[in-house]
Amino acid sequence: TAAGRWKVEVGRAAGDAAAGSDETLVADYHQRLFEAEAGFSVGIARAQVAAGLLADDAEARRLWSDFFLPMEKADAFFAAVRDRFADPAVIPVVNGTFLRPGDRPRPPLSPLPDADRVRTFGFYCIVPPERVDAYREHFDAAGALCHDLGGRVYLHGYHRVERDFYRAQFGGPTVDRWREVKRRYDPGTVLGPRLPI
Repeated sequence: TAAGRWKVEVGRAAGDAAAGSDETLVADYHQRLFEAEAGFSVGIARAQVAAGLLADDAEARRLWSDFFLPMEKADAFFAAVRDRFADPAVIPVVNGTFLRPGDRPRPPLSPLPDADRVRTFGFYCIVPPERVDAYREHFDAAGALCHDLGGRVYLHGYHRVERDFYRAQFGGPTVDRWREVKRRYDPGTVLGPRLPI
């Protein structure tokens, strides 16, 4: 973080609590986390305005993405990309989680890589307009490395919307099947936009 400190939040789903335990400790975790984060980006933008990095809040551009790595590749990924996301003025925090997908089936379009344990890294960048292109390059490089290491990019954030990205993300055969299903069952693109691939 900008203060040079790490913050670690440990959460557990209420359904995973042992029988008879006090589930109230975790039952509202997600609500409390949302409330704490809701003002996060607004506060960062205001701090940038105060520091002279932005003329006003409306100038702030938010670029963010999450990268899901097999646990054994997580250290290599972070070591390779951390310098790209090291400016505390625009990236005050790196969020992350540890996931255990377990034996549950993994759908072909799941964001989870094929691994027993997964480590995520989320980079949330609030940048002046003139730095957007540079940060897109950072995210593109991190996404390519993530794929090379057997990981996946969580698609709710920034990512390249093009064929090569989706083939690296899901594999060529999965993308081909996806396109065929879309053509067959949604020829008029009623269920979503035209595929970019």
